Amino acid sequence: MTCTVEDHSKCRLRPFWQTTSGIPCLNVLHLIENPYFKGTIGPMPGKEKERTCLECADIIHGRNDKRFCCDQCRSAWHNKQNSDATNFVRNINNTLRKNRRILAELNPNGKAKVKREDLLDRGFKFSYFTNIYTTKGGNTYYFCYEQGYITLADDWIALVIRQKYVE
Repeated sequence: MTCTVEDHSKCRLRPFWQTTSGIPCLNVLHLIENPYFKGTIGPMPGKEKERTCLECADIIHGRNDKRFCCDQCRSAWHNKQNSDATNFVRNINNTLRKNRRILAELNPNGKAKVKREDLLDRGFKFSYFTNIYTTKGGNTYYFCYEQGYITLADDWIALVIRQKYVE
């Protein structure tokens, strides 16, 4: 038995099984429109919206959470995401790593003293560092990760390694 128009208006206000006639409303359209079932009833299996590959826009078959049609498209899409927009960040990180590597090579024992020219000859860039530590005495240490330096008189640079108390 189907609902009448009168029952339809009332079955939208209460659960589908509590119609005024006492007969459960089993009309699928009424179930979908019923506020108690909003969002719980989706498209029928096999009738889902066709998903497309994020890279090439081909139709995707398989799992529901699949975003790419093949490994090549997945790799190409991620390479694009990590290349153009992040070149600036990548270049800065490469410079910081290079500075750290130079300091670590010249400071194998934890403390060393080198000429400023030695650092510049190896490609060290003084404007790139990860943090600054200023002592109570006013001395300023510049760090590239755990490797640090402080400028001394006559173009000398003292190299240090960060201690745990320096935070």
